[in-house]
Amino acid sequence: MKTAKSYRIHPGNRKAPVMLDQTVWLAALTLLVIGYIMLYFIYPMFSKGLLF
Repeated sequence: MKTAKSYRIHPGNRKAPVMLDQTVWLAALTLLVIGYIMLYFIYPMFSKGLLF
């Protein structure tokens, strides 16, 4: 009886660093968008006294 042959090129334990890299890029992009919003929308209103 023949055993099932695996056609994977990379082993399964290779996924963890790639997932970590995607998470880091997503977090950096989120912080960049939040920083952009604060710099261009919230800070001018704060400096003119419209918020507080």
